[in-house]
Amino acid sequence: HGTHTAGLACADSDNGFGIASLGFDCSLYIAKIGGACSNVSAAVIAAANRSSDVISMSLGGCRPSINSALSYALGRGSILVAAADNNPTPDNSCPPTNDCAYPAEWIQPEGTGPNKGFNRGLVVTAAKYDGTRASFAQMTSGVSVAAYGSAGNSLSGGQQGILSTWPPPTVSSDSLGVRTTVNGSNRFAYLVGTSMATPQVSGLAALIRAVKPNMAAQRVVELIKATAGSCGTYGGGLGWGVIRADQAVASALDKDTHAPTSNVRRAKRRRGAIN
Repeated sequence: HGTHTAGLACADSDNGFGIASLGFDCSLYIAKIGGACSNVSAAVIAAANRSSDVISMSLGGCRPSINSALSYALGRGSILVAAADNNPTPDNSCPPTNDCAYPAEWIQPEGTGPNKGFNRGLVVTAAKYDGTRASFAQMTSGVSVAAYGSAGNSLSGGQQGILSTWPPPTVSSDSLGVRTTVNGSNRFAYLVGTSMATPQVSGLAALIRAVKPNMAAQRVVELIKATAGSCGTYGGGLGWGVIRADQAVASALDKDTHAPTSNVRRAKRRRGAIN
């Protein structure tokens, strides 16, 4: 899982081998953690203390105890990106017997998605290759944007997901039939889920920081939402839409990304004017 998401965020690009990432060979600080949410909090703080531009979290199930670490990282200038749930309408109420939806619920609390000014970070749901939401992926107002996370509507194994890097044989998930060979190497696999969509958004955020290192985290978040595929409208289960890296980077560079328009219907001509 970690190897796969790392490749989607920062695999080397333009080298004629394997896959290309949105982050174009961005540097990685990888925190290997256990299952406890205290370990997640420690990892977030460690990444923030290294002045990480982006903290990518393809994880969930933590309780609000993680919130102080997220707040600390945001205060340090890190862009927070987390996976939405692999459930269309998750229960975020944090009952005693169930896991919670943090870190996503802190980054984009349920109900805040349509609020353009709520820019703590980005919660990412999964779109299919045709740009529509995968049926298993979160569709509520706790979603910020979408990226590609599946070929279809199935969370099962097989080679119908997103291609990325994979550990050498043999690992347990090989039994799902996800491993494949690219350019003679079998260190690749197809996986499905919001976890796969999240690092693509993280790679885009890193790309923006590469061209505008001093851009505030909240401004990067706002820009990614504003340039996503739904063209400034929210809804349809995809938040602000599937991300558009070309539009987002061009906007970060202050380039005009929209064709000019005019409300003129008929031009007036002065009497005696020379044509």
